[in-house]
This record gives sequence, structure tokens and C-alpha cells, in this order.
Amino acid sequence: MGTRDGYNLRPDSDSTRIYYSLGVIDKDIDANAPAFPKHTSTSTPKVVTGDWQILLMGVAPITIYAQPGGAIVTRLSLDQLLHSTLRSGDYYRITLPGKDGWVHRNAVIGQM
Repeated sequence: MGTRDGYNLRPDSDSTRIYYSLGVIDKDIDANAPAFPKHTSTSTPKVVTGDWQILLMGVAPITIYAQPGGAIVTRLSLDQLLHSTLRSGDYYRITLPGKDGWVHRNAVIGQM
């Protein structure tokens, strides 16, 4: 056993790997385990009705979509207050002159 940069070198008893640590060895750690489990959900986004006041904030202009995650309808400037009564996943439906649009939840949302 040696030291490197103040850390203890500890060979793993089950393999030839060397782990750098502060002298603590946990034999239950799987070094090949993924950091986060894969997202496997294929469910459709949950649709919720409500009464939201939306203040557009962030990097201008804010993109408005034809449907959640769909084609871009328009882009709006910041600091506008809009009204929404329907949410689908991460998107809120807003009413624009002559058509509906969807804005991502990165806009500031407040329940009315």
C-alpha cells in the first residue's frame, strides 16, 4: 500500500482495481453501476386543468409551440402575464390572438 497526493491506495480484494479513497473501503460499492437508473417510462404526459397566471421570464424571446414540444408558433418577449387553464406534462397552454400556444414550464408559473 502506498499514498498518492495524500490519499490511500487500496487494492480491491475482489479484482485488480485500485480505488483512491480516504482509507474507507466499502466492499458493497459496484464501480460499474450507473449513476442514475435509466428512464424507462413511456407513459403519456399527465393533463391537468387549473387556473395559472404565467409570467414569461428567462432568456428572451420565449418560444411558444403549436403543441407540447411541437413546432414553433411564435416567440414572445419577456415580462408578459398570460393565463392558462390546461397543463400537459411540462407545458402550459396559453391563448394567443387567434390561436392557442404552449409554453414550457421554464416560464414562472403562479397558481391563481
